[in-house]
Amino acid sequence: MESDEKYLERKFGRQNHFAVPDGYLQNLTASVMANVSKQTECNMPNKETANAKVVVMQPWWRRTRVRIAAAACLLVAGGTAFYTYMDSEHHAEPVSNVAASNSNHNVEMGTSASYNEMADYTMLDNDDIYSLLASN
Repeated sequence: MESDEKYLERKFGRQNHFAVPDGYLQNLTASVMANVSKQTECNMPNKETANAKVVVMQPWWRRTRVRIAAAACLLVAGGTAFYTYMDSEHHAEPVSNVAASNSNHNVEMGTSASYNEMADYTMLDNDDIYSLLASN
């Protein structure tokens, strides 16, 4: 910190480089009061501007951002509901097949064993199917 002060003192010296014009401080109060009175006269509202309203225009996306957010939420909720409905309807088994498969296999849904059995069933060809039907 002191090195900065010493550098500035060496470079510029100790003299004040700022000066006030002669007579400025004697007339300062009078000139400020004159400017204040002019400003208050200019800012006095007349009949036309007294009833005027200030309307702030915002971009369309700011005015409708709540509506856009609500529409996006409805779109996501509707898409999720539709996907769930279509997925459950597409993979649903008839009640008789579910009872038969549960009694025959005794495997709970969602276990890796049930997925392995499903994979085995998908790899059956016609000869395997005929042999399974003939054995039962």
